Amino acid sequence: MVDIGGFDEIDTAAKETKAKVEAGEWKMAMKKCAFTQGVISILTYDVDFYNILTKRNYSNYGLSLQSLSYFNEVELLLDETNLKVFVYNGHLDLIVDISGTVNWVDNLRWKDADKWKNVTIREPLVVEDIVEGYYKIQDNFAMFWVNRAGHMVCTYESLSLYPFNFRIYCNIAASDPQD
Repeated sequence: MVDIGGFDEIDTAAKETKAKVEAGEWKMAMKKCAFTQGVISILTYDVDFYNILTKRNYSNYGLSLQSLSYFNEVELLLDETNLKVFVYNGHLDLIVDISGTVNWVDNLRWKDADKWKNVTIREPLVVEDIVEGYYKIQDNFAMFWVNRAGHMVCTYESLSLYPFNFRIYCNIAASDPQD
């Protein structure tokens, strides 16, 4: 979507955002984040942030700001409650990409983090004999990688994810999401 020059412009803006986040300057970080999204929008001629494969007419759409890190809250839920926590991500998500999500999850510090990283196996998520993604479950934490989905995973009816969503919200099975 961008050439080397475009990448460098985006990278520079992203590094400015990161510096503000690391300094705890949250208002300025949000402004820098919005600026970075603006740079991406300009350089890609307004690519759809929610699904990079969506066909879009050239126009200037507004930008939406994304939330900052939830490390502490997630770690607290995993360590001190019986609540089931799940994370899901679409492979075509430009805003919150898979590698960033996996990195975020792998940097969580919770009681079963080592088991999650070193023991728990990622399994295929099969719907109607099609691999629609992957899942990994460790006790009360689960992560789902969803193929062919962008930022708004739940809106992709073609993925036949209604049973998948029901399991997530109601009862994460500790073995196989197909049950």
